[in-house]
Amino acid sequence: MANLILEVGVEEMPANAVSSALEQLKQTVTRGLEVCRLGARDVNVLGTPRRLILQASAISEQQPDQVREVKGPPVSVAFNSEGHPTPAGIGFAKKQGVDVQSLQKVTTPQGEYVLANVLDRGKPAEEALGGMLEESVKALFFPKMMRWGDNSIRFVRPLRWIVAMLDDKIVPMEINGVRSSNQSRGHRFLSPEPFIVDHADSLVPMLEKNGVICDPKVRMADIIRQAKQLAMESGGVALLDEELLDENNWLVEKPTALIGKFQSEFLDLPRPVLVTAMKKHQRFFPVEDSNGHLLPLFISIRNGGDKGLDIVRAGNERVLTSRFSDARYFYNQDMQEKLEDMVPRLSRLVFQEKLGSLFEKRARLMELTKSVAERLNFSVSMIEYAKRAAALAKADLVSHMVVELPSLQGVMGREYAIKDGEDVSVADAIYQHYLPRYAGDKLPDTPIGRLIAVCDRIDTLVGYLGLEIVPTGSSDPFGLRRAAQGVTQILIEEIDYPTLDILTDFAVNAYNNINGLVFDPCKLSENMHALFNQRMEALLEDAGIRYDVVNAALNGGTHSESIGAAWKRTGVLQNVIGDSDFSSVLQAAVRTSNILKSAKMAGAKVDSELFEEACERELLDVTHLVAAEIKEHIDGWNFQDIYASLKKLTEPVNRFFDGVLVMSDNDAVRRNRIALLNLVQDLYLYLADFTRIV
Repeated sequence: MANLILEVGVEEMPANAVSSALEQLKQTVTRGLEVCRLGARDVNVLGTPRRLILQASAISEQQPDQVREVKGPPVSVAFNSEGHPTPAGIGFAKKQGVDVQSLQKVTTPQGEYVLANVLDRGKPAEEALGGMLEESVKALFFPKMMRWGDNSIRFVRPLRWIVAMLDDKIVPMEINGVRSSNQSRGHRFLSPEPFIVDHADSLVPMLEKNGVICDPKVRMADIIRQAKQLAMESGGVALLDEELLDENNWLVEKPTALIGKFQSEFLDLPRPVLVTAMKKHQRFFPVEDSNGHLLPLFISIRNGGDKGLDIVRAGNERVLTSRFSDARYFYNQDMQEKLEDMVPRLSRLVFQEKLGSLFEKRARLMELTKSVAERLNFSVSMIEYAKRAAALAKADLVSHMVVELPSLQGVMGREYAIKDGEDVSVADAIYQHYLPRYAGDKLPDTPIGRLIAVCDRIDTLVGYLGLEIVPTGSSDPFGLRRAAQGVTQILIEEIDYPTLDILTDFAVNAYNNINGLVFDPCKLSENMHALFNQRMEALLEDAGIRYDVVNAALNGGTHSESIGAAWKRTGVLQNVIGDSDFSSVLQAAVRTSNILKSAKMAGAKVDSELFEEACERELLDVTHLVAAEIKEHIDGWNFQDIYASLKKLTEPVNRFFDGVLVMSDNDAVRRNRIALLNLVQDLYLYLADFTRIV
């Protein structure tokens, strides 16, 4: 058994490219080792911005021999009528490296063919690995690719060296003129000279000696330790944002933290401005005191040792001072007018070519917000605050601060609204209507914030889907899936919100009133439901709901329920599957559905005068009883009680099927029994389409 090491050395990669590339490399090489018949006990990846490293242990030093079957021409082509091989048969055997007399005859659905058993002799592992590793590296996908050299391949950055070794043997491979060797390179500044690797197990220790910490977990722990230590020594606490930690980790090969200062006068700026300028522009960690107030300090991570650290610190301080000076200028400019005064400038910003400007979006948002708020029975004062929040929600997009720092959209709107004396519920909603901004982000926590967040996204979705601009595959340039997911995440806890169809109708009316646009209602409804069902399925499966339960719940249920009610119904269905009576309920529901599939008939009324058996009357009576109970339960979306009511149908349904022939020769009786079963199935569908449950 031998150990494999692969190091792909490149120019510095973007921070967001390395982690994904390493995971891809691990998966591809793991599969490749199996295909090469070499196996591996353990495959591990390490990396820095300059190198992708893969380690694999316990690899066979020689491929085992393999016999594979190769199908040849038809027997009638390979042999003549006398059984002698033809030129076609001889040629096939020669190509496969076998004796023509060893060809076997096999019968297939297409006829009789010849078959060759070809022996593939196992190669030494170092010979078999090269091509596989080469293709694995070439197959890596990055968010942004580039060409260099002869433009024959695309990669994230130009390749500079490749180390590929099986124990002490070099695995031969070549990518765009760069050949594998046993020569690696250390840290660009601390140890720039190449060095020789004498064994696969030696690379990582030798890199550490040459200033490179390969393990991202070790680097991350080192960054956290140093940052906390420096902040503590200065009497503060470092704000170690997880995303910023990850970005810094993939920007360095050897982290060295340093602490810098800025003028305390800048602390007069709003905290979000200071924090954003430090994090987004400079990748610095802010420092605060024990009371949560920012200190005039920052921590940055340097790629290298502590040589010349004072020079680096001075440079960081100078750049940050410039950033803060610009921010103060823009903030002072914005402070000279009210947020409301910025609104007219929204007409200069295009929302979408056919959907108008952001000023028109603002008008639609105000109308949509009012409609939904009234539907939710908000108080008069809450409706006015909601309309005010909708009117100002987009205003800060034309402010100097947000133009300079776009990530502060909503944040500055809240700051300026408070400064202008707006109600706190209005100010909070301006900020919260952008939430959630990404997966795992917090949700709006005020009624008006949730309302504006939902209405803003519904307006966007109805506009784009109304124009038939629909996400396809992995392409979603306008973030429509993210918008639908945001609405879904908010509304799964809002069981009393209007249904998706009602929200869509409100938005369609706003587009018609403000822009004069008319959308195809059928296509729009189809696109909206398809998109939201996808988002619901993903969220429900993430929540641990069985795939068949998700399928059954989203394809059943009442057609007038909210997203929150659908979420609750799915959770109840998951729970009742464990009930001892569930299998009986399932069987009765499926039995009902199956017979109706072959008897498509809707709209007919049940005529009790046509009943021939007592079980028909019994089923109708129980159906009326259960329907009345469900009507009471559905008002509060009490799906647990709906299930309890559905259990009452089980025995009457079974007695009905045992006691009558549904497909009677008498046309009127048959139609009457089918109509009765349609009533029963409608009741089951209040909970789920039971036929989809495995």
